[in-house]
Amino acid sequence: MKCLTQRKNGYYYFRKVIPDDVRHHDSAREFLLSLKTKHEIEAIFKAKSLLELSNHLLISARETCSKIMYKNSNQSNSSDIILAFMANVSIGNMNIKLEGSLDEVTKAINNLSGNKAKNKSHELNDIVIPDSPFIFAYEDDFFKYMRSMNYSSKTIILYFQHFKELKFVLKDARLSDLKDKKFVSDFLKIIYQLPARYDRKSSLEEILNVGLSPRPYGSATGTVTAFKSYLNYLMFKNILEENPINATLIPKKKKSFDKTGYASFSLEDLKRIFSDDLLKYSRKYPERYWLQVLALFTGARLSELLQLQVTDVFFDTSVPYLSINVNGNKYVKNKSSIRDIPLHPKILALGFKDYVEKIKMCRWENLFYFMKQEGNLCNATSTSSALGLYLKKQCSDTSNSQRKVFHSYRHTFITELQRMQVPLEIRQSIAGHSSQCITIDVYGEKTRLETMLDYIKNVDFHIDIPKLPNTSLHVQMRKQRERKEKE
Repeated sequence: MKCLTQRKNGYYYFRKVIPDDVRHHDSAREFLLSLKTKHEIEAIFKAKSLLELSNHLLISARETCSKIMYKNSNQSNSSDIILAFMANVSIGNMNIKLEGSLDEVTKAINNLSGNKAKNKSHELNDIVIPDSPFIFAYEDDFFKYMRSMNYSSKTIILYFQHFKELKFVLKDARLSDLKDKKFVSDFLKIIYQLPARYDRKSSLEEILNVGLSPRPYGSATGTVTAFKSYLNYLMFKNILEENPINATLIPKKKKSFDKTGYASFSLEDLKRIFSDDLLKYSRKYPERYWLQVLALFTGARLSELLQLQVTDVFFDTSVPYLSINVNGNKYVKNKSSIRDIPLHPKILALGFKDYVEKIKMCRWENLFYFMKQEGNLCNATSTSSALGLYLKKQCSDTSNSQRKVFHSYRHTFITELQRMQVPLEIRQSIAGHSSQCITIDVYGEKTRLETMLDYIKNVDFHIDIPKLPNTSLHVQMRKQRERKEKE
């Protein structure tokens, strides 16, 4: 039954959204009542009466231009006509409260108690109940399906975020609304017009009228892709006949001559970033130091570096290197991202081996410390945000079309390899890019570490990077953070 939900404690609840057009501004957004049973058959029986009652209230509210309010208080300070659960009604061992006009409450109680009204035209059996469910009525089933199909934790977490936004925009829309092309087209336009950050306590109209720049096109496309996946699932379950979202309805991306949204760091930027300020900034958080050093001399993505474990760093070989892999719970962007990257001599000279050995001695698996764990993923949002703020403070201004962020390290490194005229296939092997050539990708062997090191060791940005001291202090700080987290 669509209005039934079972919680972790095993008890069933009746849950039904109150549409905005009949919901009082002080009301909760949905009816939510415990059915006080763990048995599905009994829950369905109880929920059926509640479903009829709630639909009766919705229809009565629309006919009389009234407002529905659901709350746990016996007081109402509103001058509006309010239909609320305030009168006591019992169904088995369940108590319900109703409020409204005398006639409305009497009809509801009579129907719930099985007392037939004399005028059959007012019976609930004659009320037409909408047969089209809300668009997100099958959201929980969809995420269960994703888990059963072994979607990565990262993808599921991203889809949760996309769904929050989709539900904010679509509100109480039903699946039948998706048959209207104009409705779908207007919805897609809104998704692509929304800014990157906004307050969801504000109305949709207020957000769009503020005049903020729309988010990057790719971000909006990610939200639409998540919604299309959900609709495809509904088609798979024979709930939806066709997916109404197609390429003709999606807004076209504006043409731009900018190849990337990220700018490389200039020499002056690097001097300011790797100054004594970095030592102060990293005194208690060594990951802030080593992530930037590694990114500058390997070109690795932030997500790849954040997942590094002590078993992914190899020093006792002819060529010390990092291994970017998918062992355990790690993930990469694509197949080409799985690679080995030789360690630049500068990284070793700054004491990276000493740092890794200290981590090994403490028997930690992760090379860097993260405050929070979400599923199988390390949530390094705080670290990423801190790095972004530091770089914004140290770097010179850029145009609106290009930004200087952590990913700029990757652009800076790859640009330097290109300036040195490193062969394309070697640049692709180091950066983890696909060559788009079947001869290289399928039949060719990966570039040997010695060959890659011959080019990487010549990368020199002509800056003096201060050495990070107090490795023992960092170990102590990490232990303190772990103790606080356990408390």
